[in-house]
Amino acid sequence: MRVMCMGIIIGVVVLAIISRKNFSKYKDKPGVFGGIGLLLTGLIPPGYKGRLRSYIRRVSVKGDNRLSIEADRFMSTVIAGCVKYVFWAAVIFTVISYIPEEEDSGAIVRPGYGESQTYVELEMSQGDTSESYTLVVYPMEYTTDRFNELADAAQLYIDKMYLGDNPDAEHVTDNLQLVTKDETGTLTIKWESDDPLAVASDGKVSAVETETEVTLTARIKDENNERTYTEKVTVLPVQAELTDSDRAKVEILDIEESNRSEEELVLPEAVGDVEIRRADKSSNRTGVFMLIIVTIVLIGVYRVYGLRKKAEEQDEVLRGEYFGFANRLTLLLGAGMSMQEALRTISRGLAAGPLKDEIDYTLNMIASGTSEGAAYMDMGRNIGLQEYTKLMSLIVQNLHHGNSNLIQLLEQEVKSSYYINRENIRKRGEQASEKLMLPTGLLLIVVIGIIMYPALLGI
Repeated sequence: MRVMCMGIIIGVVVLAIISRKNFSKYKDKPGVFGGIGLLLTGLIPPGYKGRLRSYIRRVSVKGDNRLSIEADRFMSTVIAGCVKYVFWAAVIFTVISYIPEEEDSGAIVRPGYGESQTYVELEMSQGDTSESYTLVVYPMEYTTDRFNELADAAQLYIDKMYLGDNPDAEHVTDNLQLVTKDETGTLTIKWESDDPLAVASDGKVSAVETETEVTLTARIKDENNERTYTEKVTVLPVQAELTDSDRAKVEILDIEESNRSEEELVLPEAVGDVEIRRADKSSNRTGVFMLIIVTIVLIGVYRVYGLRKKAEEQDEVLRGEYFGFANRLTLLLGAGMSMQEALRTISRGLAAGPLKDEIDYTLNMIASGTSEGAAYMDMGRNIGLQEYTKLMSLIVQNLHHGNSNLIQLLEQEVKSSYYINRENIRKRGEQASEKLMLPTGLLLIVVIGIIMYPALLGI
């Protein structure tokens, strides 16, 4: 993780140096991350920039030059924000990587008396192979005066429990029930077998051809006292061979058990050919760092998605206003107004919104010297909806032929837009009714519950 974080930091520093060199001549010099944002914005494919400009154009009315500036500014701000937070996350995790999570000296802090046992992850390697192992570290143990009487009671408890489902000690065929705690749960009982191939220390029994007598030794212990108690059973042995790793586990368990009066447990670096070390937990930090990086990138993507969503909402508003706009335009042109006068009259009657902004922008273009045909075509193209594009094309095609033919075409367009508008209203009504289905269903369930509750209680 440290190498990855250092790579990110170095990469950001290099980009900052390059951007500083390229943008130092600007009067309003961008900050460090702002310069990186401008630098990386220049690497974005033109197709993606074009889509981004279309989103911004649909959200707010701007000229082409201003639109390009706004698109570059928006994208550079998003990129600069992502780079900034990724950089500081890398710095923080680089510092954290130098702070050891736990001391690797082999010392493990043991839980205090009465606390729960803890678990330590170990890595055991032999040659080219490695194995993970979880060591259970038990709490500290202290002397108690009740040990002798509890040990006597524990022997009686063992006699009652150890045979399990077997009829007697001479005919053992099932696993033994070797309890590890006395009946009160105060004392620890550790079992040993003089023939672990016949009976394991946990009481597991397996069958072979001949019967074998096995002596089981129970070490009844509290914090500092111990009593040994033996039982003899005849069992059918099980053949097994302990691996080097298994022998290392047994050795570690013996060390842990014999060291329970100490606050720290010191493990050997190796048992035989098996190396032992604490498991590396740096992967947890790497996972958290990667999660932060992904979150930062998703926030940047969400900002672009928010812009697109806002543009789609503006499209819905414009689509909803189309019928009224086409109808009023037809009426005003039929009354003898020119196209500019009709648009100016419609603009004065509209509330603030995207359609009013588009009309005002078109009139300003005409006032600044743009031809009417080009301005109207730009209006339809900038809005980007098929209805407006078609309407503006009709107007431009018939602009120089008088209003008679144009009004007939506009009346046909108004009729078709009426049905389209009615269909859109129906769809919005269906969507609203679908949203009400969930609360209506929940309310129905509550009403049924209120009705059924007295019946179920027999009231």
